Amino acid sequence: MLRSGPSHRTFAALPAALFGMGGVLFRYKPEGDLRTILFLCALSLMVQPAMAFGLAHLGVLETAKLRSVVVTAAMAPGINAYLFADMYGVARRVIATSVLIGTALTVITASFWLLVLP
Repeated sequence: MLRSGPSHRTFAALPAALFGMGGVLFRYKPEGDLRTILFLCALSLMVQPAMAFGLAHLGVLETAKLRSVVVTAAMAPGINAYLFADMYGVARRVIATSVLIGTALTVITASFWLLVLP
């Protein structure tokens, strides 16, 4: 008998992705130009979702879609940013630290956006 819900393999994807990202970032100590790191985190965690909120409000989205757009835009810089930095050989430590700090700050900023949203 087949189930229509998500399989147990689906639930293993997130921990596996976090483990892989941690393994890549482990070799870098949190360091770099602090102003650049904070600027990247501010853009990703506050400016981007604010722009999404404004544009989604103009488009008159339903409440559920508006929430989805803003919360998705409010996520921390991901491993893709690090992969591009590594591919081009620039700013590896700054991006690695931005991913680390941004992920930690997302707990606070995502809570803020959830409070602000209708």
